[in-house]
Amino acid sequence: MAVNCEILESLVCSIADDRLMLGHVASEWTGLAPILEEDIAYSSMAQDLVSHALVLYQWVADRRGCTPDDLVFERPLEEWRCCDLVTVADEFDWATCILRHFLLAHLDRLRFERLSSSSEDDLAARAGRLLAEMGMHAEHLDEWIRRLGASGDGARSRLSTGLARLAGEVDMLFEAIDGEETLADDGSYPGSLEAMIEAWNAATAGPLQEAGLSIVAAVPADERRGGRRGAHGALLAAHLTEMGEARREAPGAAW
Repeated sequence: MAVNCEILESLVCSIADDRLMLGHVASEWTGLAPILEEDIAYSSMAQDLVSHALVLYQWVADRRGCTPDDLVFERPLEEWRCCDLVTVADEFDWATCILRHFLLAHLDRLRFERLSSSSEDDLAARAGRLLAEMGMHAEHLDEWIRRLGASGDGARSRLSTGLARLAGEVDMLFEAIDGEETLADDGSYPGSLEAMIEAWNAATAGPLQEAGLSIVAAVPADERRGGRRGAHGALLAAHLTEMGEARREAPGAAW
């Protein structure tokens, strides 16, 4: 069966958009993490997120005859496919920052596993090369959830408050892009959305339970439109304006 190129490219862009925007907001923590070792580690993770996005953007750009810079700086807002969870303000609260990254890291670990089995060989190879880093990110964030949960009532309260702040966007992690369900049929993105949600719930449950927290994701209601289908909150526009400042001042500048 022929691969539906436009839908697959949109799906890959949605994953790259998540990682780029999370890398952008994570980089704001450079110099501000609670301990020096974590400041170095989290800055490195932010760089990884951006480099992972570049790997995927390059795949899409090669197929469209453009560059990754074009995809990042020239697409209109409504063509971005990131979820709003990546741009929820953490108010420089470490518990909220870690929770947001934890929730997304487990999603992306599953998405890259699916991509690594894609019938599109080059895409599968790109995803496969990044899987080990994805696993290390998820494990690092799991440990932070456990650590904060074991750090006393104050830390647990901040975790609980952070999860409440993010909970409204959790189901929207799993908003399907238009036509995504057809990609399993041609093998370009194998597996079902329901199976991924089940796997995500299982992967996140352990660390959250150890911290005295819980959250269960489900398929979002059909009538709710979010970032996967181009409906974004105001914060994404603000981030894109900030990211594109150099491009506007010096057209053609590389990121």
